[in-house]
Amino acid sequence: MGIDQLVDELCKNQQNGLIMTMGKGGVGKTIAASAIAVLLAKKGFEVLLTTTDPAAHIQDFIEQLGELPSTLTVERIDPKVETQRYTEKY
Repeated sequence: MGIDQLVDELCKNQQNGLIMTMGKGGVGKTIAASAIAVLLAKKGFEVLLTTTDPAAHIQDFIEQLGELPSTLTVERIDPKVETQRYTEKY
């Protein structure tokens, strides 16, 4: 199964959802997540692509694409900042 077929399966009969890519370092999680996000956005889905990766490899991938679909938003989550916010709140 190719990535196009995977994305077709992921969004079949779906209006919303959450897709997480997880695994050991260096196995392609960032590229897979970015490619899935772009393909979903091109299908018209509103997509938020986030990472906690301090190396921010998502930005490297995204910059290679040139123009992004208007339905794709890319953000980085800083785990240290979010942990501190949570600690202060609770």
